[in-house]
Amino acid sequence: MSLVKVSPADLSIISGGDDVYYKVVHDPNFPFLLLEPGQLSKLQSDFPSFDQRTVINYLYYRLVDAYSSFLTPDSSSIRSAFEEAWEQPYIYKPTLGRPRHLRPEERKFRRQHWTDDQMLDINCAQETVFMLPYANARAFVDAVLPTQSDRDSLRYNVRQLAESILVGFRSMIDQLSWMSRSTKQGAFAKIENLVKNIAFPDWVADDQKLTSYHKTLMITQNDDYVTMFKKSNAFNLQMQFLYLLRSTGSDRIDFNGPPGTTNAWYQPELNSITFPLAILRQPFYDPNWPAAMNFGAMGVIAGHELTHGFDDEGVQWDGTGALNGWMDTMSSYSFNEMADCVVQEYSGFCPLPANYSAAACIDGAQTQGENIADNGGIHSAFRAYKAFANLNGPDPLLPDDELSQLTAEQLFFIAFAQDWCQLPPSPDREMRQLLVDVHSPSLYRVFGTIQNFPAFKTAYNCPYNSKYAPEKHCNVWVSEPKQTTGIPQIKNDVNVAPALPIAPRNLSVYSAYQQAVDFFQASVDFTQDPCNDFYKYSCGNYKQVVSFHLADEKNKAAMAAKLLDPAYAPTIQSSAALQKTQQFFQSCQKAVPTMANDLKNLNLILPKVNELKKRIGADFTAVYSQGMPVTVAPTPMQLASALAYLSFIAGVDTLVTPMVDTNWVTPTMGYMLHVDQNTAYYSKSYYQGGAWNIIQPQYLSNAKAQLTNYATSQGLTLDQSLLNSTLSKVLEFERTLSTMYSTDDTTRRQFQRSWNNGKTADLQANYTFLDWGVYFTDVPSVGPLAADKMVNVIETDMLKKLSQDLATMTTPDVVVRKRI
Repeated sequence: MSLVKVSPADLSIISGGDDVYYKVVHDPNFPFLLLEPGQLSKLQSDFPSFDQRTVINYLYYRLVDAYSSFLTPDSSSIRSAFEEAWEQPYIYKPTLGRPRHLRPEERKFRRQHWTDDQMLDINCAQETVFMLPYANARAFVDAVLPTQSDRDSLRYNVRQLAESILVGFRSMIDQLSWMSRSTKQGAFAKIENLVKNIAFPDWVADDQKLTSYHKTLMITQNDDYVTMFKKSNAFNLQMQFLYLLRSTGSDRIDFNGPPGTTNAWYQPELNSITFPLAILRQPFYDPNWPAAMNFGAMGVIAGHELTHGFDDEGVQWDGTGALNGWMDTMSSYSFNEMADCVVQEYSGFCPLPANYSAAACIDGAQTQGENIADNGGIHSAFRAYKAFANLNGPDPLLPDDELSQLTAEQLFFIAFAQDWCQLPPSPDREMRQLLVDVHSPSLYRVFGTIQNFPAFKTAYNCPYNSKYAPEKHCNVWVSEPKQTTGIPQIKNDVNVAPALPIAPRNLSVYSAYQQAVDFFQASVDFTQDPCNDFYKYSCGNYKQVVSFHLADEKNKAAMAAKLLDPAYAPTIQSSAALQKTQQFFQSCQKAVPTMANDLKNLNLILPKVNELKKRIGADFTAVYSQGMPVTVAPTPMQLASALAYLSFIAGVDTLVTPMVDTNWVTPTMGYMLHVDQNTAYYSKSYYQGGAWNIIQPQYLSNAKAQLTNYATSQGLTLDQSLLNSTLSKVLEFERTLSTMYSTDDTTRRQFQRSWNNGKTADLQANYTFLDWGVYFTDVPSVGPLAADKMVNVIETDMLKKLSQDLATMTTPDVVVRKRI
């Protein structure tokens, strides 16, 4: 048999129909993984003891909340700063795998009445980024890279930058005194095998492949916005699970994210870094900018993502994306010493006053992966820049009397810092980030990185032991050089040409330099001492949201303008995929301004609630027949049907979490269905003691407002005392799931423990609280799975414990309510 490479664009060719059903049901080698078998065992064990009324209401509550943006807002309520800071954003869920993003990926679209037409256009363009990511990408590419020459040039320049970062990082590893030769060979192999995805997938520019990918998305000009939204959501779920049909190995060049999002990410199971088109623009990159700026901004981002391949998680995966660690024991010990230095250092950074207790300081352990990536990234980018400058000579000076006085090295560091410029966050938003985010706050991403890099001290001639150049610091992915004897080689700068002013005769380059001047003038505060407060020096005059969000808005404006451009209409008409994108965009423009009134008539959530009721066999007693007990617990078949509906159709994961990912151990075997532990409303760190005590009151208040709003839409008035009691139990149940039936994030960073492959028949035998045959029936375009299909369970003990406890619950209605 010959193997044929299948790209994401080709997947839709085999979507749907009896062939797909037959493939999954009858292929005896179809693999599955259960990621947390321990947690699944605990769930199995304890499920009988759970209050069934609470469990049921939990499921209902989560469903309603997931679609709450389609509820008419309560005009009497005004969102507080606390609510804004602690709301659960719609987090874009990757199609598969677990990308390590440069920053948290949030979908900012809001369905509200926009009086500003430009903001309406931007928000509707944002909606297409996540609902139709690749069709949107085509319009975006056509907008900012209209010719093939433009596309080739950008990719060539970015590829050159990325390759130079790789060389810089390799030289760092080569000089490490604490890493063994065999471990270095494994690291070099990983660098050599790294996939670099730049700008957009090739098939996006191919009309035939782009149309083929979207052919099962049946939206038409006559569909309203809500209909298009539902169809697009179902289409995206279907495309996720179609990866299960790929049997020719993992697709290592898969972007696994929208080219239109301003971010970058590393995927360990593919050993790939992805730089979407949206981040390859100002203020992060411009091919006509001075090289020092590009290496300082985009180069550090590239180095950050590369370093993820060598952090405590990345070293568990080899160059082909297989779960196969390559670091030996002694090297691992030294690596852990390096990482511990970073953990302790960042744990000493406290953005908030002491009265915030545990929430006052950065959690160095929680943020270590991102902090190590920041530190390793700037080292490799600076090395790459110096090599570039030595080969190509200095760039012209910026056309500004003050900025022209900066050295190239100083420009490098300012460009790095300006990636993270932003207005100071509110204490509540700062607290949220400190409690739950794996990224350090912007100021400390700059401070922590700079103070560990002696080259900064040299660039700014900082006094010994000044704030940003302390004597005591962490050496991250670098080590002190070995001592040598004899006459040292001294660098001779005599023949290095001086930098000259930029000449206006090259208009494109001169214009880019002038834009760089404007960019710096709007942020740099030269009255500050860079050695004592480099962040304020670089960002003191910056009066806007963080650079990433500002770039997001500019990118969305470019997308919207292209979709509205009459000159682009013939191109749209020639591509079915572009037509669908424009139709979705236009339906959003039309619907959102009157959404508040239209939602009253749409009643979008009620059919979903009714479907869940039909499957679980119990009412939503937090709202309907308020306070009535649930006398009969859902059967394993009913619970399985309900959870399958929530995950596979509504897109809301609860007691168990299905996902598609590669075969970790043997990527050449393609993709597998993984079954993971529960997914809560917030990330698991919210439910720990200190954080939970802070957020629970507001979380409860918001949940009550959501259900009251839903009840009002159904013409019902709720007893607030009963609602408070019911939801208090619901939230406590969720906290229990997130603490007692969830493995902590630190433990989960070790992936080998999560490789637990087996057959679906094993699931049915070991975790009887669900009828797994019923559960898998709703896998999109795949159908039910045979008993001999392989499955990997991550937390088996926890799942078994939950399964057993759920069966003894005395109050069934808790489960049903949570999903609303």
